[in-house]
Amino acid sequence: MKIDFTQVLKTLDGTEMKVPGDKVFTLAMATTEALLASYEDEKSLSGEEKASRYTLALAIHASVEPLDLSVEKIVLIKKLVAKAYGPLVCGQAWMLLDPQ
Repeated sequence: MKIDFTQVLKTLDGTEMKVPGDKVFTLAMATTEALLASYEDEKSLSGEEKASRYTLALAIHASVEPLDLSVEKIVLIKKLVAKAYGPLVCGQAWMLLDPQ
């Protein structure tokens, strides 16, 4: 499935979310942060899985065109975004990652 990671996340009133430096907060920023974070319940994550997440984060970060991802990678990203963020970011990210 092709995902446009340049999409901007918004506040409840529809204004663009910002990060320090007054940059807009994109789906790419949310997903790469989630992929690169460490989680309490994943202390025994293998080096192979960590490297795989890093490689995926690099691809997302570099993407300027929609990126074609497998269903498995989208499921992983959704799981990690749910761990990393609250409902405002998670809800929007999930809708953009899986519009059905």
